[in-house]
Amino acid sequence: YSSDLVVPKIQPTNAGDYLAVLSNPFGTTTSAVATLTVLRPPRILVQPVGQQASLGGSPVLTVAADGTAPLVYQWMLNGNLLPGAIGPTLTLANFQPGQAGTYRVVVSNPGGAALSDPAEIRLNLPYSDLADRIPNAITLIQPTGLIRGTNTSASLDAGEPRHGGRTGGRSVWVNYQSAQPGVAIFNTRGSSFDTVLAVYVGDDVGNLTEVASDDDRGQYLTSEVTFNVQANVPYRIVVDGLDGDAGDVILGWDFTPSQ
Repeated sequence: YSSDLVVPKIQPTNAGDYLAVLSNPFGTTTSAVATLTVLRPPRILVQPVGQQASLGGSPVLTVAADGTAPLVYQWMLNGNLLPGAIGPTLTLANFQPGQAGTYRVVVSNPGGAALSDPAEIRLNLPYSDLADRIPNAITLIQPTGLIRGTNTSASLDAGEPRHGGRTGGRSVWVNYQSAQPGVAIFNTRGSSFDTVLAVYVGDDVGNLTEVASDDDRGQYLTSEVTFNVQANVPYRIVVDGLDGDAGDVILGWDFTPSQ
């Protein structure tokens, strides 16, 4: 017998009240009761499922987990915490482009934490052809718009600049042109990965002049740029993935003409 009780490879069945009985030739005494609580770390039983969502819709993500109560839930979008998203069910009411992306949830309790598989919610838009090379890029002429594409099979041209001074590797291009001067805002809100966004003037990657660039000014690892537009000047808009990241690209823009 020992004054220490070691419980190897503790299991839930080991939980309960413990006491020690001490004796010698002169008598016996009993210790106070010590309660052993066995904490079961969270375990995810049902993973959230990716889906497509329409503008204004209400997609729902759900996770099921077990473990010692209470379980605490925290949802993330593109790796960033979503304030107030702390239940097993996440409803994205009145769905907007900035809510698209890759969702995960952390389930935790005092015994540990479990991270769910990623679930991608994509904006239900038809795919547009985002070109891997400037000469193949489509030209956007509408004052306001929203398009969806992908950079998963894109690469860099020889001599292509580091957009925004960042390391990329999967750049896709569109052109933008307006018949009027004004101010344009482009963003990648809703893209499923960490984007880098840049605007240039010039004919090809060898003679580009940067007009604007951004890494994380948008929400949840997305990007946003604002720049002055000259009439009838073609601007080269590029979306790249930080450190070669890739996935669903959502590109939105809005133009305000000069007064």
